[in-house]
Amino acid sequence: MQKANQEMKMIFFLSAITCIGILLIHVSSLFSETVTTPLVTADLPGVAMFAVIGGMLFVMLERSVGSDRKRFYRSGFVKIVLPFIGISILYLAITKIVMEISIFTGWKTHVLDFAMGNSYFHLYLVAAALQFYLIFPLLQLIRSKMSWSILLVISFVVNAYFLFVHSPDTATVIGQILGQKAILVKWIFFFVFGAFLAHHSELVQCIAKKLNWTGFASFIGIIGFIIYDRQAMGTSSWTFMLSIPILTISLLAMYESIKKVILLDLFLEAIGRNTFGVYLIYPLVLFVFSTVLPEEMWSKGYFVLVFALVLGTSVFINKAMSLSTVKEANKNGSVSHSYTMKTKELSVN
Repeated sequence: MQKANQEMKMIFFLSAITCIGILLIHVSSLFSETVTTPLVTADLPGVAMFAVIGGMLFVMLERSVGSDRKRFYRSGFVKIVLPFIGISILYLAITKIVMEISIFTGWKTHVLDFAMGNSYFHLYLVAAALQFYLIFPLLQLIRSKMSWSILLVISFVVNAYFLFVHSPDTATVIGQILGQKAILVKWIFFFVFGAFLAHHSELVQCIAKKLNWTGFASFIGIIGFIIYDRQAMGTSSWTFMLSIPILTISLLAMYESIKKVILLDLFLEAIGRNTFGVYLIYPLVLFVFSTVLPEEMWSKGYFVLVFALVLGTSVFINKAMSLSTVKEANKNGSVSHSYTMKTKELSVN
């Protein structure tokens, strides 16, 4: 139990740092150029980090439910599918009614666009996670650590090919599917890498402890390299596939030092527990604040305040929704009690 708790705290830390990074990027993009930093070029690495975290969480979910496939799919349906459908409909309604913009212009591609997370700019990650969720039971058949190592290499080759080499023929249905940003083959390495880390958690923790403060230096270095590389090479840089594993290990090494600062550790864990919900909600919070806050608030002197408002509001809304769901679940007997326990054990939202 202690080992599982330690692993979850590491995941919460990764989630919190990634969430803060994503929010920094998008909040800064609403300010003037004096505030907007080159971090805006690091959006895709942030999404890839979420994919790594997703792979780790799926392994933790597998350990929680064991061989109970019904429980596995029920949990995933409640945690991923329903929020994805609900938030997609909400963003479509806001885009159409409030912003008066039609994203989907024809019913022929409507279903594909909806399923691939094109309802709003950030939902493609959730669509990719859904695809990984569907194939994960097949990956559970892989038991040995050597097999996972082989799978990691294979997924790297597949991911690199579809991300940097393959040019789909958009005139065909298959080409249109493969051309989607959310298609799993463009993210499979990052999910598998996360699952690989979870299956080798003891080795990962040992490496992280040995690196310790070195993680801070490598984290700063790799972030700087990502920014420079994406500015110089754009989205086609091959180093994108290598930087995310290094960034992940660097963060895990940093955690060995940060967890000793109790208040900071608790603060980041609180954010990490709500990351998935925050990721779904924050664009709506940004939209509302950009509409209702006075113009003076969007000067660089208020950046920290606005960022804190966006983060705090997103966490609050998600927490309120989660508590409401759990409260409702507690009224429905033993099945809901099982869901409540799983929420406490595994949920990042």
